[in-house]
Amino acid sequence: MKVLAQALIVLPLILLLGQCTVEFFAVDACLDAGNVYDYTRGLCRSDITHLPYVPYLERSWLSLVAAAASIISGVAVLVIANRKAS
Repeated sequence: MKVLAQALIVLPLILLLGQCTVEFFAVDACLDAGNVYDYTRGLCRSDITHLPYVPYLERSWLSLVAAAASIISGVAVLVIANRKAS
């Protein structure tokens, strides 16, 4: 049961970090090429000169909520497992 709890805590963090890293490198490559990154679509665009920045929380709120729910569930499972063990 502790392995399940650890997975519920660690896996969402790894997935969010991976998602942020991939997006960071995509934005960096796009801007280095002299283009504009469209945060809402996740695309590099050369047909426009400026787009507003959309915060990560607005773009990926469902991922963040799911990760938070998973982490909270993992902590709950860990607490239950520790109470049963003692």
